[in-house]
Amino acid sequence: MLALLYTIAQRRYADERRRQHRTLEQVPFAEAAELNGSENGHELAEALISAIRRLPESQRQLVTMKLIRGCSFAETADALGVSEAAAKMRLQRALGSLRTDLNQQEITP
Repeated sequence: MLALLYTIAQRRYADERRRQHRTLEQVPFAEAAELNGSENGHELAEALISAIRRLPESQRQLVTMKLIRGCSFAETADALGVSEAAAKMRLQRALGSLRTDLNQQEITP
């Protein structure tokens, strides 16, 4: 029973942190690399941003909302006017496109 309560508390804390994060001023996509890129990771961040910019607009919006802003699938689906299942599938396709693009640039994890 204690483990269940601990898990619930952990998840509520994580939910609250995400809510607080979304209410803060959102960082534009173009500035994300400057904030998160270290000296060693600067080239990787630039390659990733370039790859995201090459995505179709709907996929770019989805990737930005989900991975950079931390929005839930419900929020992204609502913003894009699609179902949650469609948002999940589109994210998988966008990530696949990003992976292919980065592999073509010989950038691997």
